[in-house]
Amino acid sequence: GEYSMVALRLLTALGFRTRWVNNHADHVWVETFVYNRWIHIDPCEAAVDEPLLYVGWGRDFHHVLAYESSDDRGSGSGCSRATVEDVTPRYRPKDAAPVPEALRKEVAKAVAQAREEEAQEAQQSEAKAKAAS
Repeated sequence: GEYSMVALRLLTALGFRTRWVNNHADHVWVETFVYNRWIHIDPCEAAVDEPLLYVGWGRDFHHVLAYESSDDRGSGSGCSRATVEDVTPRYRPKDAAPVPEALRKEVAKAVAQAREEEAQEAQQSEAKAKAAS
């Protein structure tokens, strides 16, 4: 994970919108938003835009999540907001066995809960910023 964290920080410092991706099967990488789409970058494997690179690794990725943090400068709070997105379909071959339904629902529920918490935190930050002004 060290290479992906360095890549995340470096690309962010260069002004690119970047997020950290975790396959929950012992590997992480980053994605950077370029040309109106997310580009896979794995510094550990020296791979760029090869999302199916991991198919032959002998692990079945049942869920892959992307985490992004951005400054909440618009609210005046100075806080960072985090988002999570399920990007599993991008990293599974089209002919892969379906993700077990129970697991798919569990991941969808967890992502929805994280988004709800993010929205609540944003509302609280905005309320604090308004109260302070």
